[in-house]
Amino acid sequence: MTEQLIDSLPIAATKSGFAGDPHSLIRWYVHAKRAVVDAGFVDEIVWQASAGLTSLSRRQFVREAAWVVLAAGMSDFVVRRVFPRFASAMFEFRLPELTRYCDDARSAALSVFGHVGKVDAILQIAQQVAALTDEDLRRRLVGDAEGFLRGLPYVGPVTWRHLAKNVGVQISKPDRHMVRLSHSLGWDDCEGLCREIAEFIGDPVAVVDVVLWRWSVERTKSRESVWSDGSGADESGATVDDPVCRSTPGASRSD
Repeated sequence: MTEQLIDSLPIAATKSGFAGDPHSLIRWYVHAKRAVVDAGFVDEIVWQASAGLTSLSRRQFVREAAWVVLAAGMSDFVVRRVFPRFASAMFEFRLPELTRYCDDARSAALSVFGHVGKVDAILQIAQQVAALTDEDLRRRLVGDAEGFLRGLPYVGPVTWRHLAKNVGVQISKPDRHMVRLSHSLGWDDCEGLCREIAEFIGDPVAVVDVVLWRWSVERTKSRESVWSDGSGADESGATVDDPVCRSTPGASRSD
């Protein structure tokens, strides 16, 4: 059912996508959002819509930072599986306990997730954030989110956007799915695409991002699953990463 809902919606009918055609772009986005909701991912949209800086606490921030650091270079599935136990090892990110019993937390966390660099980075982030007030933290994110976040250990030029989006900054994350989709729709970058949709439709930029990301991920999964030889290529030799398979209806064998 998910594959039918997601894969039934073509990306664009022309090589230039929807650039310069806001009416078609918004119609496409509304259909994509409906497909994502009907496919069972409404909780992701609701969660992203509820994320906001005005109520962000230091504990919430460190929790989100921990998720992003653990997820760097790994699948969400792996992180989801271990995160409840990891959070427990980290005193559920209660900063007074986490900073006071740092060594105990480190040992317990490493028994759950054995990446020393990531565990130490999360503990360092907790120490840095504990020195701030909630208001100080929010002020830094509003004033210079990139500068503040990239100053944290294990947070890089792409990862900072992931963390910023998760804590309520209105921004998109240019991962491979979003970059491919943006190019297919006729935009040079996903930030410009998400902001244009947000301006027309009224959804926050981060919500637009999560809708497009989920649609793209599920579409890729559904199209990859239909190749009979497992290679991800059709008779022409095009793969799911090629424009013909991303933007042309009928490119996969299931159509």
